[in-house]
Amino acid sequence: MDRLAELTRRAARYRFPAWTWSLTLVLMAIGAVGSTFFFVPIDPDHVTFMGWPQGPGCGFMELTGLPCPSCGMTRSWVQTTRGHPLTGFGFNPAGALLFWWIVVAGILGGVRLITRNHRALRLPPTLLAAWAIFWLLVPYSLLWLLRLALGWNALPEMG
Repeated sequence: MDRLAELTRRAARYRFPAWTWSLTLVLMAIGAVGSTFFFVPIDPDHVTFMGWPQGPGCGFMELTGLPCPSCGMTRSWVQTTRGHPLTGFGFNPAGALLFWWIVVAGILGGVRLITRNHRALRLPPTLLAAWAIFWLLVPYSLLWLLRLALGWNALPEMG
């Protein structure tokens, strides 16, 4: 137990400056939005990575013939970034919500950096946890189960 107390005491000395989390949020949003521009839509249903066709497709779909919970997430982000949020939402609602969640976090981080108030617009951890649980249960899991039950798949058939 003394060893744990010693490690905890040492770790307390190495705190990151307050602005590092705000900068992390901004960089995460820039990375999320920026990375989508490496994926080029060749038609509404297909994207390529810098002009190169993406691999064989979703392994889960290849094995089962069913879409996985993440199927359509890349296309969701690509379409949302290019100004087609409803199309993006149709490909994968969880992907569209996650994308906007990251963008809002980046804006929040930017506001915090600009105002130099790194507690500005702070949300309670319970609210963030509730949102994360909601995201996992409703748009990610429940809508995927509905996709399976109803046979609805906004994605093109693999072939």
